[in-house]
Formats: sequence, structure tokens, C-alpha cells
Amino acid sequence: MNQKIRRKRHDWTTVRPLIVIVCLCLLAGCTASHTRESPTGRYSVQNAHSHNDYEQANYFTEAYNARFGSIEADIYLVDGKLLVAHNKKDVNPTKTLAAMYLEPLARHVEENGGYPYVSHNAQLELLIDLKDPKDSPAYQKGVALIRSYKALRNSRQLRFTFTGNIPSDSVMAKATAGIFFDGVPGRSYSKAAMKKVYMLSDNFANYSTWNGDGRIADTDYKKLVSAVTAAHKAGKKIRFWNAPDNPAAWRLMETLGVDYINTDKIRALQESLK
Repeated sequence: MNQKIRRKRHDWTTVRPLIVIVCLCLLAGCTASHTRESPTGRYSVQNAHSHNDYEQANYFTEAYNARFGSIEADIYLVDGKLLVAHNKKDVNPTKTLAAMYLEPLARHVEENGGYPYVSHNAQLELLIDLKDPKDSPAYQKGVALIRSYKALRNSRQLRFTFTGNIPSDSVMAKATAGIFFDGVPGRSYSKAAMKKVYMLSDNFANYSTWNGDGRIADTDYKKLVSAVTAAHKAGKKIRFWNAPDNPAAWRLMETLGVDYINTDKIRALQESLK
């Protein structure tokens, strides 16, 4: 009898440390869950978005050479030309959408046999931010300009997505092949217009004040999860702009399942996604 008691005590003494270790591991997993990398490992530079790309020293070229999946250009219609700038006071008549983006893109498409990249599996989106008021002629001018390039009209794996002050639902619904729109989560669109909405984008500040340092608040994390889940349930991609732009924030975007990671730091994000 005494031997049995001693054996049970010995067994508990052996097992107890293992239970403590398991509990500590589970606790560590819970606290790190908001910042760990996506377990699927599916993220690559194809999930990278070059925000306000025209402000880069090597606009278009650097993001393109990094094989980013999305590149952004803001435009204003001035004297019949689509000029690239963040603010209208900064427009320069030599910095046109055509010269900065469409012409080099068309050359690459021709060189790659109808594809934006050498790898025919790689996609590229040119996200064109309409800065003029809603339903201005800038959208129609942009579409006409894109379609004036034969290589861009017929390119596979290439997408032109308009964002910002996008046109009314009736205009969106009539968009030609290869032309799509960036919507806003929670905003109502007609059924026909929604078919042309490829992606949803929102201001990260609407969900959280987290600056990329430390751990994001649980309530903020849940709000972001809800937005991502709703977008994917609707069959749409999602992106957050004005988000912290550092490795911790990039990892959070992966964990959330965000489709495009917004960045001004092309090389750093490229390295992070290798």
C-alpha cells in the first residue's frame, strides 16, 4: 500500500512540471497571437502595395522591380492632362499619368508577351486615386487614356482600379473590361456597381490608434477582424491605409488576412516578405 502511494506521489511530481510548461506555452501563444506571422506562409510581394508611389525617388521602377502586386498614383485633371500629385498645388505639367506609369507599364507588357511581369502568374494593379470631385471628367479621361495603349487593353494579369472620388454607381456598372473600383467598407453600392468593386479600403485610424509599438488592443483587433471577415465574405479584397508602416504592423496585416499591405518603405517590406 505504501509503495503504491509513493509511486503515485512520484508520478505527480514528474507530471506537474510538464503541465506547467504546457500552460505557459499556451499562454505565450495567446499573447503573441496578434503579432505572429500568418501560419499559411502565403504572403509575398504580390500582397504589397506601394502607397503614393509617385513620391518615391524611383517611382514605378522600384516597386515594379520588387514585383509588388499594387502601385498607387493620385491624379488631377488639369488643362486636359492627367497630372500625378497628392495635392493640386503640387501638380507639374511634366508629371503625367502617361509618362510616369502607363508608358513604362505598356513597354513591360509588350516585352513580357502580354503580361505585366516576366512570371505570367504574377499580377499587377495600378491603383488610380481620383482627387477631383466625384463624377468629374477625370475618370472617363483616365479610362480613355488607358485604352489608347493596345498593350494595356489586352494585358492579362493587369488590373486598373480607381479609388478616391470614384464615379456614381451607374457609371461604375458600365465600366469596361479591366477597369475596377476600390470601395469603402460599410458603404452601400448597387448590385451592378458592386460587381465592379474589386477591393475595399479604409482608414486604419477608424479602427485603432495603435502605432505599431507593443500589442494592439483586443477591442481594436476584433474590429479589424470583423472588417476583414465582412470583405472576404463579400468576395472582395481589403486594404488599410494610414496604418503603421513597420514590421510589427506588417505582421499584424498578415495575421488578419489583409490582402494588400500598405507601405511607403518598398525595400524594407520586400525584404520582410522574402
